[in-house]
Amino acid sequence: IMPSIKNPKKYFKNNVIGTLNVLEAAKSKKIKKLIYAASSSCYGASKKIPTSEKDKIELNNPYAATKFLGEELVMKYASIFKMPNISFRFFNVYGPKINISGPYSAVIGNFLFQKKNNKPLTIVGNGQQTRDFIHIDDLVSAFLKAIKSKKVNKIYNLGSGKRTSINTIAKIIGGKKKFIPTRPGETKHSLANISKLKKEIKWKPKTSINTGIKKLLSN
Repeated sequence: IMPSIKNPKKYFKNNVIGTLNVLEAAKSKKIKKLIYAASSSCYGASKKIPTSEKDKIELNNPYAATKFLGEELVMKYASIFKMPNISFRFFNVYGPKINISGPYSAVIGNFLFQKKNNKPLTIVGNGQQTRDFIHIDDLVSAFLKAIKSKKVNKIYNLGSGKRTSINTIAKIIGGKKKFIPTRPGETKHSLANISKLKKEIKWKPKTSINTGIKKLLSN
């Protein structure tokens, strides 16, 4: 999110123009299904927890705005050109190959980097804020189910449907902790309502946060 505020043109070019280019190529080749990686950032600081696909859209930064514009294009192409498109609104994805470097890496990646380098885990605020973390294996299984299903022109939340506090993540990883000031505009709670996806493509997540992180630690 922070880099998108510093360089909005880059994000517009990649997330909007880039998505349009992919749609045009997919349309010309009459592909069997196109699945767009959208973002739960479109909900902003949602007051409805868990958040469903019908809840209010709140675009608070260029990243959220450009990812949502990409999704709008995907859905408009699905309705206008009868394209077999689906959009998945990703929540917090983690797993092998997670980015562990740079100031804007996600919390699990950041903690893993700190653990590896024998540094204290930096927790923003009091660590009681919660997120919906989905393991990459569960994300991939949802893609495979969606590919095989007959569902098209649909938007789905893609998360675990469970909320986990940052303190819990720190406890699983282990080690010393360091609490740092809260960042302005940070969402306190995020949780996906995944009932639509579970019902329509008969999918459910299988990897618990405890199992998923312990797998990462053992690698």
